[in-house]
Amino acid sequence: ITLGHGIPDRQVQVIRDEGAELILHGHMHSGSLVFVEGKHGRVPVVGVLKTIDNDLGGTDVTFGFDTAVGVATEAVDRLHSTAASHHRVMCVEVMGRHAGWIALHSGIAGGADVILLPEIPYDPDRIVARIASRMRHGRRFSIVVVAEGAKRGGGGAPVFRKGTGKDPIH
Repeated sequence: ITLGHGIPDRQVQVIRDEGAELILHGHMHSGSLVFVEGKHGRVPVVGVLKTIDNDLGGTDVTFGFDTAVGVATEAVDRLHSTAASHHRVMCVEVMGRHAGWIALHSGIAGGADVILLPEIPYDPDRIVARIASRMRHGRRFSIVVVAEGAKRGGGGAPVFRKGTGKDPIH
């Protein structure tokens, strides 16, 4: 595979002059070896996959994951005072269509009461029971962190229906 259509020969020459033998590039769709080519030769480029979801095999942590967790954790943490003072159930949806790492890490770090992950189908009745139990014990608020790919067990609708007028907690 060759990259470089429209890459000025001067850029390839500067890369060569600087003695670069390999370039790591973070905007690749696959982790393949490609080349930047010009009249001064070609320079190998390794594509480094980027995903904040932390869902790449063979990696400990992917680019952007730590930042995503930090932002989500701060959001969850900031909601506590509002949820507590207004006696609300607050839901925070975070990225994670196929992997719930962001929801798991930010939910634990931010003190969420319920965390929903794509890897574990959820039961709405168990969520309601958990929140109701908290209310019976004097906790009149709850924080729920939901990964965008969380799925209801049994293949039902992923969220409560709009327009029913029913509060899913009472």
